[in-house]
Parts: sequence; C-alpha cells; structure tokens
Amino acid sequence: MKTNDATRLQDSEAPGWAWVDRGCLALWVVALFAATWRNMDLLGDSFWSVATGQWILTHRRLPVEDPFSYTAERPWIVHMPLSQVLFACVMQRFGVMGLVLFGSLLFTGALLLLWLPHARGIAARMWVWPLVLWLVLRQADDLCVRGQVFGDLGYAVLLLLLFRLRDGRAVHGAIAMALGCLWINLHASVFLAVVMPVGFGVAVLSAPATRRPSLGPWVRFSALVAAGTLLNPYGIRLVADLVTLMRASSTHRIDLFRPPDFGSPGTWLSLALVVGSMIASLGLRTPEAGVPEALVLGALLLAGCTARRYEPLGLAFAIVVLGRILSRRLLAAAPRGRAFARPARLAMAAAAAALSFRELAVDKDPWRDVPVVEARLIDELGLPDRVANIYHWGGYLDYVWAGHRKVFIDGRNQLYDRRVFDDSLRLASLNAWEAILDDYGVNTVLWERGSPLDRALGASPDWVRVRRGRIAVVYVRRSALGATPLSR
Repeated sequence: MKTNDATRLQDSEAPGWAWVDRGCLALWVVALFAATWRNMDLLGDSFWSVATGQWILTHRRLPVEDPFSYTAERPWIVHMPLSQVLFACVMQRFGVMGLVLFGSLLFTGALLLLWLPHARGIAARMWVWPLVLWLVLRQADDLCVRGQVFGDLGYAVLLLLLFRLRDGRAVHGAIAMALGCLWINLHASVFLAVVMPVGFGVAVLSAPATRRPSLGPWVRFSALVAAGTLLNPYGIRLVADLVTLMRASSTHRIDLFRPPDFGSPGTWLSLALVVGSMIASLGLRTPEAGVPEALVLGALLLAGCTARRYEPLGLAFAIVVLGRILSRRLLAAAPRGRAFARPARLAMAAAAAALSFRELAVDKDPWRDVPVVEARLIDELGLPDRVANIYHWGGYLDYVWAGHRKVFIDGRNQLYDRRVFDDSLRLASLNAWEAILDDYGVNTVLWERGSPLDRALGASPDWVRVRRGRIAVVYVRRSALGATPLSR
C-alpha cells in the first residue's frame, strides 16, 4: 500500500474522529496565522519598498538616479523590483493594514509548505506543529512586510522540489527556471536555489545505497535556476549587484547578519532542534531521511552559528526532515499508540485556539515604530533640507516624503556602502559627529529620543531643539533657521 493510502487508512480508522481531526488541523493553521499576524510589522524596509513601487508605477520605468536620498554613492539598481511593485499595489488598494495582512498570508503560506506536504497524517502533523510555531516565534523580532517574506516562500518551495528530487522523482526544467526568474525579482536570497541543490546532491551521493544515484538532476536543477535568474529587468547586472551586496561590509554589520546571542535560551533551543534532527536522521535511517539530510543540517547549523539570518533556514530544514521521519514512524505505530495521541491532539488544538484568540485580539499599530508626527512637523514648519536620520527610519521617510525632501540613509545599504553607512554608525556613537554633520551639510536632525546624539545636540549651542516626541527628537542648525516660522 502506498504511503498516502496508508495515511488515509490511519485517519479513517475511527470514522467519528475524522471531523475532529480536520477541526484540530484548522485550529493549528489559524494559530500559525495568528502568531504571524501578531508579529508582522511595517519597518523601514517595508516603507522604502512601497515608496519604490509607487515611484515605478508613477513614472512607468525603473529609476537610475536615486530620487530619495542626497547621499547615494552609486547609480541605483533596484533589487527585488517585482516585490516593490506588488507591495505598492497592495498598499494603494487595501491600505496599511491590508499590506500587513498580505505579508502575514505570504509568510503563513511558506509555513504551510514546510509543514503539510512533508508531515503526512494527523499524528505527524500534530507533533511537528509546535516546531513550526517555534519558527514563527523565533523570528518575531524580524518579521516585516518586505522582500524577505517572498524569500521565505521561495525557500519553502525550494525544499519541496529538492525533496522531490531526493525521492527520485523528476522536476520539470521549466519549473526550475520559473523559480529562479520569480525569486530574483522578489528577493535577493535566490542564490540559495543555486547553491543548495548541488550541496544536497553531493550529500545524497555519500549515502550508502545499492545503486548510487546520479548527481545530474541536481546540477541540472541548479543550472536552470541560475539561468532563470537572468530573466530580470537588468539581466546579469542585477545578479552581479546582488553578489556585491552579499559581500559588502555594510551587509555583515546589519544585525541580522551578526552571530546569534549564545546567551539566549532560544538560541540553544533552536540549535538543539537542528542537532536533534541530525541525530534522528542518522539513527533512524528511513528512506525519507538519513546521512544526506544530516550533512545538510550540519552545514546549516554552522551557518546559523555565524549569522542570525541563517538560523531559520536550519529550523525550516529540520521541520521538513522531522515531518518526513514522523510520517513513516507514526504510520507504523500500534493502534494503542494512536489512541493515546487523540487526547494529545485535542489538548494541542485547545492550546492553538487560546493562542489564536490572544494573538488576534491584539490592537496592532503599524505606525508605532516610526516618527509620524516628527516627519510631518519638519514639512509643516518648512525646516531646512539635508536631514540626518537613523538607518531604520530612512525607509519611512522615503515613503512619507516621496522624494520631495531627501534622506541621509535608508535600508538600501548597497547605495551607501563606500562611506555613508560607516558615517551613520559614527554619528550614532558620537564619533566625530560634528565633523560628519558639517561634511554632509546637515541642517536638520531627526534622531532617536534619549540617544547619545540627542544628548550631544541638546548640549550644543549650535543646535535648536524643535520637538521632543515619544520616540524621536528634531533639531535644527541655528545658523540655518533663516526665515522659517521657527525663527520667528
């Protein structure tokens, strides 16, 4: 009997439980969405993505010179052009909360692709569900409506296709090319789809087998994805620019690309889950998982120890592997064991319902982390141009000012990698801050309240404080006040 048939047989052994199991599964799915919705935010990257998409839709072309900042150090090659346009369209049609919902649905879809196709049967899905929920909670501080949600969706699709190859099934070349084409236009993490197939294929060759599999399908898949990446508005220029961005010093100084906090219990729990998956793969040696999966998990574990960004990749792979292992092991479980799991799934469904109620009841404020009042005040008072702003607010200023007033820096770090990114860090740490403000001709400063620069400007006779808000402060250079309303 095929596995799918066995799964249906297992689920139908107690006809009265069929609807209960469907209800439990629905509650688990809703809980994943609720946790995603609760933590999905609009941060700087969200806003500059929308601003970029609106600019493209308005001008019917891709920009060459940066319209948003006065410090850009190179021509602008728009990364993720399709995602920017999609975000702008959703924002225009459904508003800011619609954009948050759109991002939440995309990320939830990625979670379901990691979970449901690989964990077959209600029992396997029940035991894997907490791991999927942990993946959401582990990324709670980083969930944001940006191109990354498309990257997560692409990674889930990639694993689905790679494990299809792992099972000896074919993947049509057009699918591989379409994956590369769509992914590079939606997010820069497309290189995972070029590197991982070859790595996984080499790992598969290391597994003991009566007939050694061929590396050809894996290499062919990778090559077709790579060919698909060239199908973008810039061709090879975009690919080269993304490679440059990956190697840029500014990228490696962004928080997501720094090592995880090894003093955090959450970090150790994530690492333990990946290690546990490796041990399960090596110990159980089922056709669904074995030495190749353990080798890939080991590589992802090492990557996760070097940068926080790679930790979710290892967790996602572990979820797939454990789902496949549990599907086989639980299908062979005795009826008594399956009966024992029924109270467990009811308890887990009740926990999912409680979690959903709590998370969906939260009053979301997508504007809480951006200086809404201060940005409007700068415009209303006609304060002098050349505004200095912190890195994470630049994207919001791109959106709200739409280029009629330009910013110092925003989340497009590829435009500022030569000097500006370093100078923004020096400003934040008060390293030659006066010289930096003078060099860039800064006349207005929009910065974090209570920061070292806030205290320094407040103590300086050359600067006038205009506003001290909930999260932000505004200062103006005294000599640049001119005929503004503030000077009167």
